[in-house]
Amino acid sequence: MDQSSNIKRLLFAGLGICLTASLCEASAGLGRDGARECYLATLRAASSDTDQAGFHACSLALDGAVDPDMRAGLLANRAYIRLRMADYPGTVADADASLSLAPDLAAANLNRGAGLIGMGRYQDALPPLEKAVASSNGDKLKLAYYNRAIAREHLGDIRGAYFDYKKATELDPKFAPAQEQLTRFTVTVGAGPDVR
Repeated sequence: MDQSSNIKRLLFAGLGICLTASLCEASAGLGRDGARECYLATLRAASSDTDQAGFHACSLALDGAVDPDMRAGLLANRAYIRLRMADYPGTVADADASLSLAPDLAAANLNRGAGLIGMGRYQDALPPLEKAVASSNGDKLKLAYYNRAIAREHLGDIRGAYFDYKKATELDPKFAPAQEQLTRFTVTVGAGPDVR
């Protein structure tokens, strides 16, 4: 497997759920079965069948959602499911629609950046990943650093990529994808660290 395929495989293995707190509260508090099913689809193991069912559930929930925050969360979740399906243009489209409703939604920025990475648009991936780093917490923060590292590495910013992979492992020492990436680097110490 070449380096590019390995990076893409790890990108998708590392992505987590993309749910806003308001969507979780709304789907639990209002009993919205469609919104809840859309959210639950992001938690299920990726497969063609579960992703198709999740995409369908999110689409149905979107048809009935009028609250902008609910729509933003549903779109972010559907973007994540599209990402798992390797539908990168669809990922970016759903993330963009989500961001038009909630510009600071970390999950939508993370998904947008990951979709752009999947399309090989590494320079375009940096701004949404920068926003994801600035606004994420928990699992999303390690994923934001990890994805930004992938974009930076493809753009030739080896030092920046190294420190982003390192930050992802500092946030979660058991985060295997970032640990695996770090094993490829050699760090030499002199006047300042040199990363290769």
